Amino acid sequence: MDNICDYSQISNTISTIRSYKEGFIINFYIDEKLSRSLISQGLLYIEIHEKCIFIFRKNDDFFHLYFISTGLTQLNCGLSKLSGTYPDSIFVTDLIGNNDSVIKICEVFEKNGFTIRRKLRRMVRTTGLDQEQTLDPIVDYAKPEYVKQLQELLIENFDKYSEQIPTEDEILQKIENKQVLITTYQSKLTGCVIFDINGISSHLRYWVTLPAYRNQKIGSSLFRRAFHECRNTKRQTLWVDDKNENAIKIYSYYGFTFESLTDFIMIKK
Repeated sequence: MDNICDYSQISNTISTIRSYKEGFIINFYIDEKLSRSLISQGLLYIEIHEKCIFIFRKNDDFFHLYFISTGLTQLNCGLSKLSGTYPDSIFVTDLIGNNDSVIKICEVFEKNGFTIRRKLRRMVRTTGLDQEQTLDPIVDYAKPEYVKQLQELLIENFDKYSEQIPTEDEILQKIENKQVLITTYQSKLTGCVIFDINGISSHLRYWVTLPAYRNQKIGSSLFRRAFHECRNTKRQTLWVDDKNENAIKIYSYYGFTFESLTDFIMIKK
């Protein structure tokens, strides 16, 4: 694999695959701004196979794998060569779609040694909470000095293989965009919520309270404040593990319902 030095390498490869007009499947959904940031840090790589292109995002001890291909046959050939070239590397990929449409892609990855690590389902909420509600003053916007603590909190409480833990630069950018809310005790983080706002849509990315501070309504205070920050959006989404009955119950309480999209997170060790 070779380092990606310029974003045009990505846009050109996508255009090349489309130009064959033989089909088009893709799971690369990193936006241009984030892509450029990862490129500047030397974290994106590329490998070109016949009518199938892989993009790799370097993480701590594994690669997140993305593909752009004309079809399943070409994807299968590329994955087969990939396995032979990097037998000792860990690869993780997200396969998102309606259950029926994404199953065939999952089967191709399974043929090449990948297994399902987690299955996430997307939930959506289209009604807002009462905007006149009282907001808990313990919740505040995160400041830049909390970047390292935030990343450590995410690493300690989320599965690094399936959650795509953000880099310090990503966290800092979200802090600057006022999309990170925190609670603290004596300057130590006790909880956080991180979200995206894109036009009239918002997406809850991370929501966590330290175990020692749970059952103190910190989590609900963070959640309600996030809703307040997203009050001008009409559509609010999140992903939830389909086996996490407690989380599903909480999200349902706040008005979230399931959509048809599923994210199969697959890993090859």
